[in-house]
Amino acid sequence: MEYTKNDAKQWAREHLKGIIGASIPTYSGDPLALDEEACRQDLQRLISLGVTGIYLANSFNCTPEEWRRFMQIGVEECAGKVVSLVLVHPDTIAGMFEQAAYAEQIGADAINLMTPPSFVPSSDEEIYDIHKRVADSVNIGVTLYPASKAGYIMSPHVIARLAEVTNVVGSKQSPADNVHNLQTFRLAGDKIVIGVPGERDWPLLVEYGLQTTMGTPFAAMFQTCEKPWLQEYWDALQAREWTVAMEWYWRLAPLREVFWRVNGFYFSQVGTYPFKIWKYWMGMLGFSHSAIRQPVPGLGEAEKELVRSVLIRVGFIDESTAAAREPDSPVAAAVPV
Repeated sequence: MEYTKNDAKQWAREHLKGIIGASIPTYSGDPLALDEEACRQDLQRLISLGVTGIYLANSFNCTPEEWRRFMQIGVEECAGKVVSLVLVHPDTIAGMFEQAAYAEQIGADAINLMTPPSFVPSSDEEIYDIHKRVADSVNIGVTLYPASKAGYIMSPHVIARLAEVTNVVGSKQSPADNVHNLQTFRLAGDKIVIGVPGERDWPLLVEYGLQTTMGTPFAAMFQTCEKPWLQEYWDALQAREWTVAMEWYWRLAPLREVFWRVNGFYFSQVGTYPFKIWKYWMGMLGFSHSAIRQPVPGLGEAEKELVRSVLIRVGFIDESTAAAREPDSPVAAAVPV
């Protein structure tokens, strides 16, 4: 963190830009444990793709010690290279304050704040109050996360109120609702940085001031070092080169179709993130494979074939590379430590 609390908003406007990728940890062994070497390799590979920052997400059945260690590794790998954005999404309200303080302690650039499942608000005032109290407790920049995974969707009006808080610097828009996105830009876009991870929404929002993804898995899934398709698409949109941007939009269509075909059920019906599919997809592109702990179910052969086939079809990998990168053991659920 290289800014003061009073300068947090200016820092965010200048540094929360471009494609901020997302990284999730790798586990290995029996019983499963954090694979620190693989985590570092994944972070380094993501940086090599040209991202401007990394969103460090580790909120699926990890121990408190694993959460702290993964975040420390992530901040270390990002230091002096790209922005580090730590997801704070613990199991308890007290954990929000603890994780926010820890992120600041280890030198993270900013945090992304989501309330725990145990927080069940009865009013917008309660949502506003808990986010403001956490922000007030630290000096680090705080970004909001109005996603259904919290159990509710923070309204654009609450986001706009929180945008007045000194160190609330951004919002990662994940409600899958572009009316919500547009209203958030209109109410708060002049005060905080509004990020949108969903690449299919970018053409609709770039004219409203979209300047970052605020943490997207597509940075690792929709491009390679040799074929930086997502970056080309983003750059064309930012330059308002609409014809070129739309050419890239449609070139990404096969990947987009398969992503939502294999992931859509989890987003719309289960209300969770299908990390098992993400780890397999990324693993086929050279990132590490990893088992995922319960309650995430195992990965089916049909899902794996869809992913393999589209990556071969668009030319990201060939048949021999796909065979070589197939994990030795299934990307399946495993009992938590």
